[in-house]
Amino acid sequence: MATCSSEKEQALVVYNPDPLLASLHETEHEFRLEWTGTGRSLPDSVKLQQGGRGTGATTWAAGYILATFIAKYHSNMEEKLPRTFVEVVKTRGQEFKFEDRTVVELGAGLGLVSIVLGMLGSRVVSTDGDETVIPFLAKNVRAYRQHMKHVVKVARLHWGSSEDVQLCMSRLPAEGVEGGTTVDIIMAADVVFGQDTRVWEALLATMLKLSHRGTIIFFGYSSRYDLDKKFVESLSEYFLTAEIPSEDWRDTYEQTSVQVMIRK
Repeated sequence: MATCSSEKEQALVVYNPDPLLASLHETEHEFRLEWTGTGRSLPDSVKLQQGGRGTGATTWAAGYILATFIAKYHSNMEEKLPRTFVEVVKTRGQEFKFEDRTVVELGAGLGLVSIVLGMLGSRVVSTDGDETVIPFLAKNVRAYRQHMKHVVKVARLHWGSSEDVQLCMSRLPAEGVEGGTTVDIIMAADVVFGQDTRVWEALLATMLKLSHRGTIIFFGYSSRYDLDKKFVESLSEYFLTAEIPSEDWRDTYEQTSVQVMIRK
């Protein structure tokens, strides 16, 4: 998660309360999951150890929504998306599957989305730029290793840092990849906080650096201010976007949306 450095930025969550805000001061929080189409038994909940000093010290609405959406719809996700978008993805040689796919999560926080992906058989590199959160992220991921096909790797990634991007890329699996490693899927949930546009520019630069024309991006976002809304809208300059229908969560998380993107 991007950290909020100013008093004004930290107040924005209180201005538009997140339903999960009450868990901020808990040392542990449990998240219920509904799995479909896995063909095997998986835990019906995930308990996360919470800690750290920034916004990554808890799990926010978009992260919870993205994790539960993937757990429930991973096997029939194409049915939830506009046909035209699905067709574009297929012309790029991609498909909506997660097993054995290479995934990078940006701003992973405490790791809920990465853990769900790991349980679905993805090869995940779970990243965050907050060094106070990374120990909790690593601990949470390790706690569910027995349910994962591949080890979920944890790495520091400061957005905009070429060195950190290279470190992240070096941790991607190279098996079966001709000419180097590539990222099949990028996950990012509630990574747009505050009003510092430089942070968002660094986020965009990192997304562009990690992605290629076949990379699918899932972007969960909770609308708080007009400025951050404009940034999310500006992503359409670089990516083809489609919004996932929100009937599964709109009653509780009305300000939260999930978009799926692919490079133009």
